[in-house]
Amino acid sequence: MAGKRPSLLAALALAPLAASAVIALLVWITVGFGSWAGGEGLHAQILVGVFSFLASFSLVFSLTFGVLVHGELQKRGRRGWISYTIAGLIAALAVMIVLIAYAATKGGVWPVLLFALPFALPTGALTGVFFWLIRRPDRDAPGESL
Repeated sequence: MAGKRPSLLAALALAPLAASAVIALLVWITVGFGSWAGGEGLHAQILVGVFSFLASFSLVFSLTFGVLVHGELQKRGRRGWISYTIAGLIAALAVMIVLIAYAATKGGVWPVLLFALPFALPTGALTGVFFWLIRRPDRDAPGESL
């Protein structure tokens, strides 16, 4: 089976990178290439920082918890793209809540994390979609889980 479909590890690594690339493209379109390439504007610098933050966290958490989420979805027979999208969204929300709570207890930069929340949630959802598109768990044979 390994030769017919991408491995679980490949899907776990590529999905968050693809989702982060889509978010970066949307940020690039929103901010505008002229101000970004010219180095103008604090907003562009902030958005690039938020993207870097989201990309690094989504990759780490995908590789760490993605196997568990995928296994749980498989065990429950949830093999559709909507299940993986919702799981990615919930995972991103959970990670952001933990980071905001941690930063708030340390007197840290939790308002910046609140600013990142609108970027984190679509990144999580897109990670779920891209994972599903790469791995295609709906094509697994009955009884085949990972």
